[in-house]
Amino acid sequence: MAECDIIICVHNCLHHLARCVESVRANTFYTDYRLIVVNDGSDRVTTEYISSLKGVTALNNKKSIGYLKSANRGLSFSRSRYKVLLNSDTIVTPGWLTKLARAAGSGPNVGLVSPLSNSAQTLTIRMPPGLDFTRVNELIEKSSLKNYPPAVTVVGFCLLVTQELIDAIGLFDEAFGMGYAEECDYQYRAASAGFSAVIADDTYIYHVEGASRRSYDWPLKENLELFMSRWKKQYGKDMDEYGRRDDLGYLRNKDTMELSAAVPRGEGDLDVLFVLMQMGTYGGVIDIIEIVNRLILKGVRASVATFSPPTLKMETLFEPIVYDSLSAFRGSPPRAKLVVATSHHTVYPIGSAYMNEKDIRLAYYIQDYESWFEGSSREGAVLTYPLIDNRITISTWLHDKLLSEHGHESIMIPLGVDRNLFYPRGGAARKTAHVAAMVRVEPRRGRENLFNALRMLSARRKVKVYLFGPAWVDPGKVHFSYVHHGVLSREETALLLSRADVVIDPSAFHGFGLIGLEAMASGVPSVLTDCGGIREYARDGINALLVPPGDPDALAHSVMRLMDDGDLRRKIVKNGMETAARFDWDIQADRIWEYFSGLIEGPPTPIGEKAERFGRLSIDLTDWLIAELGRQRQQAGRLRGELDYILSRPAVRYGLRAKRLLRRLTGNMRRK
Repeated sequence: MAECDIIICVHNCLHHLARCVESVRANTFYTDYRLIVVNDGSDRVTTEYISSLKGVTALNNKKSIGYLKSANRGLSFSRSRYKVLLNSDTIVTPGWLTKLARAAGSGPNVGLVSPLSNSAQTLTIRMPPGLDFTRVNELIEKSSLKNYPPAVTVVGFCLLVTQELIDAIGLFDEAFGMGYAEECDYQYRAASAGFSAVIADDTYIYHVEGASRRSYDWPLKENLELFMSRWKKQYGKDMDEYGRRDDLGYLRNKDTMELSAAVPRGEGDLDVLFVLMQMGTYGGVIDIIEIVNRLILKGVRASVATFSPPTLKMETLFEPIVYDSLSAFRGSPPRAKLVVATSHHTVYPIGSAYMNEKDIRLAYYIQDYESWFEGSSREGAVLTYPLIDNRITISTWLHDKLLSEHGHESIMIPLGVDRNLFYPRGGAARKTAHVAAMVRVEPRRGRENLFNALRMLSARRKVKVYLFGPAWVDPGKVHFSYVHHGVLSREETALLLSRADVVIDPSAFHGFGLIGLEAMASGVPSVLTDCGGIREYARDGINALLVPPGDPDALAHSVMRLMDDGDLRRKIVKNGMETAARFDWDIQADRIWEYFSGLIEGPPTPIGEKAERFGRLSIDLTDWLIAELGRQRQQAGRLRGELDYILSRPAVRYGLRAKRLLRRLTGNMRRK
C-alpha cells in the first residue's frame, strides 16, 4: 500500500487532465505514491485516454454522479496514510507532494493541508507582471519561512487529507450535492474533532480558475448558504483573526494579493518576450498565447508585453506586462534575451526600445500578410520587413509571398492544434444539419459571402446556423435563422465545432486558417476557401472541400454536397483527423524554441546596424504614421506623443522633409 494516494476526479476536460497528469509524473519526487483517477462519466475520448495511462488506477463511474460523490469514492478506495484530492485543472510544481507531506507532519494533529496558488480564495498569491507560475513557485520556495500557518479555510483544488482524520469524522457531507464549500465544512468538522488545517506556505500550484465548476452545474449559492447555516459565527471570528494575523503578509501584498517577494537582481530576465498590441480573443493572439504557455511548461521563461488591458478568453500560465503607451514601453522595456514582434505595429517600438542593447536579439513572428488588412497601408507593413532579419512565417504561402513580393527570407513553422481540446465528441443523429461559422469584422474575411451562402442554403435545406466571433450581425439583413454565440473561449469553441455537422470558413485569404484544422481535429468536415495558407494542410475532396474565395454559390453547394454524400463526408472526416494529427502544438513549440535558442546563442546584430535600420525607417515611415494614426480624431494625442518622442531621439537622424512634416503635423494636432 502506498503511503500517499493522489486522487484526480474528472468529468471530461481532457486537455486539463492530460497536462495535470504530465505535471504530476514530472514533478512528484515522493518515493511512495499512487495515482488514482476517478472518471465521472466522461466522454469516449477522455475515457480512452484514462484507460491508456500506465501505472494509474482508474475508478470509472458508469454515469456522472458529480464531483463530491466521486471524491468520496476516491477517498474511501484509498487506505494510504495521506491522500491528496487534486483537481484536473491544476499544474503541480517540483517537489509539491513532498512539501505537502512535510506540512502534514509539522504538528501532532494536522488533518488537512492546502498549498498556495494563483487562484485559491484566501490562499491566493497572484503572479506579478512578467512572471509565470513556475517562477513564482521558485521565489516562494526561496522566501518561505515554512511556518505552516493555520488555514481559515482550506481549498479543495488541492487538499491533503490524512487517513487518521477520515477514520475520526468520515468523508465529505454529500448534502453539498455536486460540490462547493464541502471542504470548508469538512475543516470545521475536523476542528470540532481536534484536528487542525494548515497552509503549506512553501508550495505553489497553478489552478485554472473555475474550470472544474464549468464541467458541472454547481449550486454555489445553495452550498454557501448551507455552510453558513452551520458555521457562520465561528467562520466570521476566524476570518477576522486571519486578517489580523496576516500570516502570508511576508509573501504577498495584503490588498492586491500579488507576490511581494523580490526577484533577485539578474534573475528576472526573460528568455523570450512577445510584444502584442492587444490581448483580445483574436486568432493571432490565441496562437501566441498557445506558444508562450507551452514554452513555460518546457521550462522557458517566456511572457508577453501588451498595450491595453487583456480581454482574452483564454488561460495564461503567466501574468502579462501591460503598458499604457508605446512611449512607456520604450522608457522601461522588459529585459529579455529575445524580443519578438508580432505585427508591423510592434516592430518600430521594439526596435527603438532595444536598438542600443547589444545582448538582446530581435525576431519577427509574421502570421498574416498585413498589407491587405483594412485600415493598414501597404507601406506600413512592407517597410517593417527588412528591419528584423529573424523572421518566422506560419505557412508556405506566407513564406513565398514574403520572398517573391519583397525579397525577404523567413523560416516557416506552421501552427498547431491541441487534440486534447479539439476532438470528436459525437452526438445524437438528427435530421437538421448544424452549420458553424466564425464571423469576423475584417471584410476580407468573407462575412458578406458567408451570409449570402447561408441565405441560399437556408432557402434550400433545413439547417441550424451557429455563428461565433467578434462581428455583430444585423438580424434585419441576413434573412436566415441563426444563433450568434459571440466571442468564445477555447473550450467553448471546441465544443461548438465538435457538435457541428459542417464548419465554414469563407475568408478571402488565410495566413494559415486554423479554424479548418481545428474542425478536422474535431471530426467535422469543413468547407474552406482555396487561397493563402489554407493550402498548408487542406486538400480539396481529400480532407476538406475548397471553393474559390468570394463565391457564395460554391460555399452553399459544397455544404449541401457534404449533407447528401455520406461516403464523401466519411472520407473527409477520416483524412481530416489524420491531417490534424500531423500538426501538434507541442511539436511546433519545440520547433519554435529550437529556432529561438539558436538566435539567443548566436551572434547579436551590431548596435550600429540596428540604429541605422530603425533610423532609416523613421524617415520612410513619416507618411505612413500620418495616414495610419492620424486618421481618427481621438488618436491625435497619441500620435503627437509618438512623434514628439521620435523627434527627441538624438540617435535617430531624419531628413529635412521628414522633420518638416512631423513638426507641421504636431502643430496641427495641438491646434485641434
